[in-house]
Amino acid sequence: MSEQQLITIEAPHGRREWVEFLQERSLPIRNSVLLRLQKQLHDPNSSLNQITQIVRGDPALCLAVVQTAGLRHQAINSRVTSLDHAINSLGMDQLSALRYQLTPHKLNPNSVGQKMYFRSMATSYHAMTQCHQWLSQRKSPFLEESSLASLFYGVGYWFLWQHATRHMCEIQIRIREQHREPQLAESDVLGCAVDQISQGLLEAWGISELAQQGLEHDEVSNRQFMRQLHRRVLDENSLNKDARREVSLLIQEKFFPVKLSNWLAQSVDFGWQRPASLQVIDVVNDYLKGEISATQTQLHINCVNASRQYHVRGTLALAAELLMLPSATTINYRLEQTEADNLELQPPLTVNQPTANTGNAAFDQPLDHKPIDQALMDQTLTKLQQPAEYFKLPKDILRELLLTLNHSLKFERAALFLINPRHRQLKTAFSFGFPDQHPISRFNFDYHIASLLKQLSEQPKVVCIRPEHRQKVLRFLPENYQQWAPINGFMLLSLFNGAQPIAIIHVDNGMGGDSISEAQQKAATKLAHLTTKALTLLQNTSAEMK
Repeated sequence: MSEQQLITIEAPHGRREWVEFLQERSLPIRNSVLLRLQKQLHDPNSSLNQITQIVRGDPALCLAVVQTAGLRHQAINSRVTSLDHAINSLGMDQLSALRYQLTPHKLNPNSVGQKMYFRSMATSYHAMTQCHQWLSQRKSPFLEESSLASLFYGVGYWFLWQHATRHMCEIQIRIREQHREPQLAESDVLGCAVDQISQGLLEAWGISELAQQGLEHDEVSNRQFMRQLHRRVLDENSLNKDARREVSLLIQEKFFPVKLSNWLAQSVDFGWQRPASLQVIDVVNDYLKGEISATQTQLHINCVNASRQYHVRGTLALAAELLMLPSATTINYRLEQTEADNLELQPPLTVNQPTANTGNAAFDQPLDHKPIDQALMDQTLTKLQQPAEYFKLPKDILRELLLTLNHSLKFERAALFLINPRHRQLKTAFSFGFPDQHPISRFNFDYHIASLLKQLSEQPKVVCIRPEHRQKVLRFLPENYQQWAPINGFMLLSLFNGAQPIAIIHVDNGMGGDSISEAQQKAATKLAHLTTKALTLLQNTSAEMK
């Protein structure tokens, strides 16, 4: 039977499939917690406050209670806003019935997957504890709602560690050993970021609207925006007017402390002294209007309190890591083969492993670099400066650009990725020079994920990746690029129509060609700049004619 089950389970890919796979599944509750809950429920002298303390101390139990109460509230067009609200809505009888629907779990201290599952919950509990203390200090009226939202913000991690352990271990390997950006590592393995799965699960269950708002990717939540927040802390004048306004609006949002507490908890999970962690701490200090030394002390106290209130025997408490000197030693996130073989009811790991770039047979022979056709280049420049006379539609301008890159600048290969701002996706629309069935022809990417492609979609930009920088840059690109980006370098050009991103173009000299020459780089940069101006001018001219 297990063999048949293994055959029928397919690995989900992308936000929609993972949410569909996980939303009907449940999380096991520690047996010791269920026994304490049962004892209180059977005690005629116990109160709902005592029950609340037990439920609050276990994230999985807290989620189960809120989900159950949420279903009752949906029936009357209402919603659960806090754990106290959920427990009072259910009452003793409903809680007793729920207790016998929950699956007890006894920790196996030798299981890497189980310990990482509980660590993911400890990270969320840490975020909730930080958020609760900050809002208490600020005397916020949204204390309980925000604390619950902060706890559930990372719910996708809980479910993935429990039901897709192989995938999560692979993500850890890519982050900790291959130094991939976390969101890119998640996207490579899962087809989306874990935050998207968390948001999708909460939306499917109809709970924690505040956490959903904080997780929405239309809101800026990546490292680039964190750098903007940090720059504001160091010197507000270092940001332009639009960036200052955007940062100020985010800080005033109700969900900001929810998001900030999770940024902190997820960052320090990799070490308190990492530059990224210290950056978040500076932002927290600014949010609390405190002195940095006092803020750091309070954050450490909050971490100790979280570790004391939620600690699983056999796992290292997050607070204990504060006492350790920085070293190369890290947590154990690699599955032993025996444990991996026992995960037969989970989807198999089917993602491709990163491979060394071994070239392509069609382009293995070195190419003699050909000089730029300046006459053809000048013709194109003239057309781009007077777009209304030569082009009817934006696609005509893009076609002219691609022809010039090939015929005038002598690039051997190019791929045009169209940008869909509404769905925040890139998708290949055209390519030349690549072999038939090359994966670049089917490339699509959710560009909200922090990456070089996201930066290119935010402003007109030209990036030339030379051989000496290639490995460093590939860490900030989707995994596909490790397999098709030539070792001799490539360029990425982003094109805009006014403030609207239109496309990103990849160009190179083939797998066995020369590195990109300075003449190619300068000419391509000039073409990209004039193409963006031409697209904008053509749009303005068309609008005037209407």
